Amino acid sequence: MDTKNIITQHSKEKLKVYEEYLKRYLPVMINSPYFDNVRIIEPFAGKGVDKEGNKGSALLAKKVISSFEKDKNYKKIKLYLNDKKEEHYKSLCEYVNSNNFQANIYNKDANEFIIDMFKYGTEKIHSFIFIDPFGYTQINKDTYNLLFSQYNIDILIFIPTYFIYRFLKGEETDPKYKPIAEFLNDFNIKTENAKKSENDTMFAEEIVNSIKKIINFDFVYKRQIKNENNVNSYHLFFITKHIKGADKFLDAIYKIEKDNRDLFSYSGTISDLDMIFENEIRNKGVLDNCELYKLGIKLGFCSPQQQKILRQLEKDNKISIHELTEKKRRQNSFYVNFDNFKKNNKIIEVKYIK
Repeated sequence: MDTKNIITQHSKEKLKVYEEYLKRYLPVMINSPYFDNVRIIEPFAGKGVDKEGNKGSALLAKKVISSFEKDKNYKKIKLYLNDKKEEHYKSLCEYVNSNNFQANIYNKDANEFIIDMFKYGTEKIHSFIFIDPFGYTQINKDTYNLLFSQYNIDILIFIPTYFIYRFLKGEETDPKYKPIAEFLNDFNIKTENAKKSENDTMFAEEIVNSIKKIINFDFVYKRQIKNENNVNSYHLFFITKHIKGADKFLDAIYKIEKDNRDLFSYSGTISDLDMIFENEIRNKGVLDNCELYKLGIKLGFCSPQQQKILRQLEKDNKISIHELTEKKRRQNSFYVNFDNFKKNNKIIEVKYIK
């Protein structure tokens, strides 16, 4: 929401990603035998609705959670909301909780709230945490280190990269961006990183690379959203240590991109991005389906997207397929999915020939 308590268009687009990911994330997690509970956590949940009645993230989370009510494992899902402002806390209690739905709602400092969430053993709990601007500036370095040290966690952060990029370069002087610059400094993003970047998109890539180094995993992704006047940009950053969580996030993004072609901004066309996958296959030469799947996820391509690209490469006679098992390969199938990867089920080998 902006200062007038209105959810802006770029915030609606951000919320669309949040909602679509939850739709894909929750059915997998609540039916997993490895977790007793699945927690959705918002340290800066806001008021729940804007003054025009548009639903914020808390109410969208409630809607998605409620859609799984008929699932036998529905009660494994727990929603934890927090906002330091008492006015927002009271609004959340009013709009989110009802006779048939109860969220856990708090009125705490964000650091205290997060530390309490992870104070006790969480090995049988999977957490998804949504961190919204400008709230993340209230989270200190130690709290972020606590979050990044967790294994069973997915994190979605929304950052106004354009403003921060300009602030670090000295082109923006508004003091409200100083704490955000300090927040990025905790990620080892220095002023010199911004000055070396040609634009805010390159600066956002610096953020991705820094987070990868901190968590020591490759599954960190960004998507750029431009605001209504197409001048200032924001980035969504998704962080996970699980290849399946990465696949589900990328699958949500892929669906949204197909239905809303103008939602995200790129330096080139969407088809240009497919070349990233093709070029890596070319460089590797020969890959089995498990290796292909992991490579694709690392590069930011979900399973359906990988299938589509590979199908086109085969049609163009750029790759050849060799069966590794006695089973006959199904037509147009490349077996690039999590189930085969998890079982190390190597069915085919793909060779780049052109």
